[in-house]
Amino acid sequence: MTRPVASDPTRVGPWLDSLARDYGAKSALIADEVEALPCSFHSLRDACAALAAGYAEKGLKAGDRLAIWLPNGPPWMIAHFAAAASGIATIPLNTWYRESELQHFLGVARPRAILLDTSFRDIDFLAVLKTALDRLKDWPGPEHIIDVNEASRSTNDSRLNTVSFKELMSRPPKPWETAKEPPFSIAFPTSGTTSAPKLALHHEAAVLEHAGRIVERAQWSEDDVLLSALPPCGAYGYTLLMAALTAGARAIQMPTFDIDRAVELIESEKVTVMAVTEPLVRALLDHPQATRDSLGSLRLVFSAGSTLKDVVVLAQEIFGFQLANVYGSSELLALAAFWDLDANIDTRAQAGGVLTNRTMQVRAAAPNGENLATGEAGELQFKGPIMMDGYLANDSASRSCKTEDGWFASGDLGIVDDPLTGQFRYLSRLDDALRIKGFLVDPAEIESKLLDHPAIAAVQVVGVPDGRGEALAVAFVLLKEGHAATPEQLRESCRTGMASYKIPAIIEILESFPMTRSANGDKIVKKQLRDTARMLVNSEN
Repeated sequence: MTRPVASDPTRVGPWLDSLARDYGAKSALIADEVEALPCSFHSLRDACAALAAGYAEKGLKAGDRLAIWLPNGPPWMIAHFAAAASGIATIPLNTWYRESELQHFLGVARPRAILLDTSFRDIDFLAVLKTALDRLKDWPGPEHIIDVNEASRSTNDSRLNTVSFKELMSRPPKPWETAKEPPFSIAFPTSGTTSAPKLALHHEAAVLEHAGRIVERAQWSEDDVLLSALPPCGAYGYTLLMAALTAGARAIQMPTFDIDRAVELIESEKVTVMAVTEPLVRALLDHPQATRDSLGSLRLVFSAGSTLKDVVVLAQEIFGFQLANVYGSSELLALAAFWDLDANIDTRAQAGGVLTNRTMQVRAAAPNGENLATGEAGELQFKGPIMMDGYLANDSASRSCKTEDGWFASGDLGIVDDPLTGQFRYLSRLDDALRIKGFLVDPAEIESKLLDHPAIAAVQVVGVPDGRGEALAVAFVLLKEGHAATPEQLRESCRTGMASYKIPAIIEILESFPMTRSANGDKIVKKQLRDTARMLVNSEN
């Protein structure tokens, strides 16, 4: 049974009440490989109400900010929902963050409290926090540190004294905050690939509505089981968890993604839905234990990537489930768009999709700001309810990311195929688009052609200025284990079926791509590839 979106509440407290009423003792959140609270829909609501009372006892109130620095698991969601229902905004922090990242985000957000788990993965979170606070000379730090580990503790540094999460949850439940709309509910960190990372602000009403729309379009029901492979500190993992709960589905939360364990869980827990990135879905389908039987419960997998056709075909024809590409961001929420489930393979393999919320709008704009006709490539711009309110404590960035008429300028290059239905294709980041011989070239087209070669496992194409206002394409490739090929052989393979000007000027074979960890999955550091490409081009000139 799928719950009607129109009746869903717009505040987290009443939303939790409705889930408890509709699904009761049914399992809501299950933690994998970590000790955690049992979490039915009833106990989820009750735990959040109790923790809201604990927050209030510590003086936390509507308008305050709470940083959550926890692994993927029920305590993360309980801490967030209790905060949102109290009008307290959540600042999600990745457990991979260390001193510099923590210093940056705490300096921007200045939360009154921070939640952490001092027992997770033997990481000395308090030492990392101390170093970050020492560097923040103009801010004394949070008033409260709440530890999910059993006992509170005192230290020689009073800034690091902790209170017990479980002890805070022992209070009688507090009525939900209904006085006024909080300034925002959650602020997702951006990737910071082109500038310092920012915090994108979202209201709970928009988050709840978006979750309901995903449930409708993806045809989720309470019979579904989500494998929560990505943490909720990123918009991707968070959005999927919100949709699962809204549908009354069961969600299995992995504190750290492990491909071997993921395959085991899919089979043992009869997982039906998951969301991953392109490297993860490739690892899943390449796993030695991956068979039509072991993955047989899957019906739908979402992935983000520009060269997915081979895995979309493999998923459907060999393993029997549908794989669909998605589009989203911290500013627009994850799954802002995805392809209809009955779309053909070629369509579902493309980056982009159909806007999940039909009241959202998309357009493509030329560099001079002129709106482009259907089918023309330009910057993708969006307007509607899931667009962020702005960036926390960064008015200049909030202004610069919007057009004069109020549309969010994504910095992505794409083509709008149907503005009425909100169907569009993502081509690349604007900075990644190549202009070669006067033509605009999508790097993914070159990547897709190279991936046709049987020796290539993965490829990334970047552009380097040629000094004459155009670009040279440089391809970096990873070879499959046990396969061999030379750059000359790979360039020659491009000559069939692709215009000569699109053939990479240089092909470099690597052992691995430079990567950075992200809450939405590990990401390739294109800047390092561009720097390497410039050196290669300069060495040949």
